[in-house]
Parts: sequence; C-alpha cells; structure tokens
Amino acid sequence: MTDEAAERAEETRTILCYGDSNTWGYVPGGMGRRFPPEARWPARMAERLGGGFRVIEEALCGRTTVFDDVLAPGIERNGLKTLGMALDSHRPLDLVIIFLGTNDLKARFAARPIDVASGAELIAAAAANPLFGPASGRRRPPEILLVCPPDLEEIPEFFGETFAGGREKSLALPRAFGKIAARSRLKTLYAGDFVHPDSADGVHLSAESLAVLGREIAEAVRRLSADWR
Repeated sequence: MTDEAAERAEETRTILCYGDSNTWGYVPGGMGRRFPPEARWPARMAERLGGGFRVIEEALCGRTTVFDDVLAPGIERNGLKTLGMALDSHRPLDLVIIFLGTNDLKARFAARPIDVASGAELIAAAAANPLFGPASGRRRPPEILLVCPPDLEEIPEFFGETFAGGREKSLALPRAFGKIAARSRLKTLYAGDFVHPDSADGVHLSAESLAVLGREIAEAVRRLSADWR
C-alpha cells in the first residue's frame, strides 16, 4: 500500500452494523427470503452518508444479545459470544451499531424487558474496547450506537407461539433501554420512533421501513461523527 493509499484508508470511517434478521434483510412473511443488499438499512445508511464511510453488514437471523438458543444447533446465535470475532475481523472500527433484542423476546428465553436491555448493554461494553478502535491518532474505543428494536406488531399464527407474550414485552423495551442508556451513558436510537414491523409477520421490517431506518441512523451517525478526530 502506498503512503497516499494508507492516508485515504485512515480518513475513511469504518462502521460495523451488528444485528439480526432486520439487519440481514428478512422479507416480512417471506419464509426466509432476503431483500437485496441495496435495500437493507446498512446500505441505505451508507447511501445517505456518502463518501468517507465504509459500512460493514454483520447480520444473522435469530441472533440474540446474550441468550443461547438450544433450538438452533450448529449455529452460534448468542451475539455476545460471536462479537469478538466480528470486531477483530473488521478492525479498526470507528463505530459499532448494535441492533439486537427482538429475538430475546421469544417465549423460550423468558427474558424480561430489562434483561433484553441489559444484554444489549453487555454487548456494548464488550465492543467499547480500544483494541478494536481507530488506528490513527490516540488509541480509543470505537463509538457505540445502540438501536432499540421497534414494538412488535400483532403476530400471525406461524410466529405466534415462538413470540408468545413478545408484543407486550416489546412495548416496554424503550423504557428498559432508556434505563441502561442512562446508567452506561450509551448513545441510543429508538427505532420505534420511526418504523414498525410489517403486518405480514409482525416482526420484520418492510423495504420502505428499512429505507427510513437507514436514513434515521445515518443522521445519528452524522451527529456522532462531527466529534470524531
């Protein structure tokens, strides 16, 4: 790499989007179909941000914050357990966006809203490590942006048992995320202020909602990046 190329690399801000099926691009009611890359919110965010940013999509369907899913053998869906590998693979990172918590609402985890928020807090704390931060200037941790999942909608029968009681818990997530954001001083965006899951399955975001979410997260990133050195 030439000196000029190295300087350009250092000037580019790298953002890791760490999420679940709503970052992966699961089509509502689509039985596993996926929106194309350009329709997912990380790409929509990158489009809004323009040059100078490199956006990495790190998404997995069924990913939880900290819960082990014994009904998904062979694939590690505990977000805390796979976080270090993702961070180390893509460092140096200027920002880590964490958009998790929806799958924690599945009935089999019996998690309270504050448990979901606390799981997200643990992931944020693990990501805020100088090892993974920017390579130029004083060594510091990456910035963290926590995205609180939107309320679940009425869930059809094919998801109903899986998310039994999940809608009621999801309504309490903003308050729970607000508590952990205050105690840990975490920058938090509440997705439910802008988008809601599609009625096709009550869990996943439509292409239109993904575009809106990408736009709103881009605005939050611009506010954060104004202070980056």
